[in-house]
Amino acid sequence: LNNAKLDGVSVTEVDGKYRLTPLYSSASIVFEVPITAKQTLYFNAFDENTNALSQAINEKFSVSAPYCSVSKYPSKKQNGFLCLGEYANRTVSVRVKLNGTVTVRDIGVFGIDNERLAQDVAKASTVQFTATKNGLSGTYTANKKECVFLSVAYNKGMHCTVNGKSVELKEVYGGFTAFYVEQGENVISLRFTPVGFSAGLAIASLGLGLCIVACVFWLKQKWKLQLPKTVNAVAYYGLIAVGVAVVLVVYVVPLVICAL
Repeated sequence: LNNAKLDGVSVTEVDGKYRLTPLYSSASIVFEVPITAKQTLYFNAFDENTNALSQAINEKFSVSAPYCSVSKYPSKKQNGFLCLGEYANRTVSVRVKLNGTVTVRDIGVFGIDNERLAQDVAKASTVQFTATKNGLSGTYTANKKECVFLSVAYNKGMHCTVNGKSVELKEVYGGFTAFYVEQGENVISLRFTPVGFSAGLAIASLGLGLCIVACVFWLKQKWKLQLPKTVNAVAYYGLIAVGVAVVLVVYVVPLVICAL
C-alpha cells in the first residue's frame, strides 16, 4: 500500500494485518504501475491461510483495469491471483473499490516479465515424480546441496526419504512443501499417512480382538446374560442415537459446510 493512492480508505494495522475501512460508498485504492518490458499484471488480496470456500474477505473488492473488470473478488470460484492482462510500455492504472470493511494480510498489484519467466523456466531443473499408492517417487541429480520445492500442500502426515534416509519437510510460501537433497543422484520417496492413522488402526485392532475373544469365551462357556428390560431399552435407543449422530457428522455436516 506504500505506492498506492487511497481514495476515501482508512488503513489501520492490527496484529500485522491491514484493516481497510471505506469512508464512503465509492472508496477505492488506486495502483499506478509503470511498465517497460512486456508483463502480465496480477492483483492479489490475501488474509487467512485456509482452503475454506467461504471467507470474510469474499466479495469485498471490485477490481478494474484496462483489460479486466471484476465486480466481486475474491469469490468461491475465483480466489487466486486475479489476472489483469498483458501490458507493455505504459503506465497501467488499477482501481480497487472496497465493498465493505475488510482485514487483509497482503494486498497489491505485481507484474511478471513474460520473456524472463520463460527463460528461467527453461533453465530450471525438475524432478520427474511418479505417483505411487500413497505418495510420490522420483530421482534428481543435484550439482550441489539444493532445495527441492513441491507445489504440494504441506501436511504433517507426509514423510520423505532421500536415498533411504529420512529428511525433514519444511512448510514454505504459506503452505507448500520443500526439502533438501545432497550433491549427486538422489532417489526420492514421498509417502502420506493421515495423522492419527496408526493410533486409530491400533484401537480398531484392539477392539476387534476383544470382540473375538469375548465371542469365543461366550461360546465356550455358553453364557446367557439376562439384563433388565430397562437396561435393554436404554441400550436400544442409545444405539439408535449413536447411529443418527454418525450419519449427521460423517455425511450431512460435510455437505452443509461445502454448500456454505
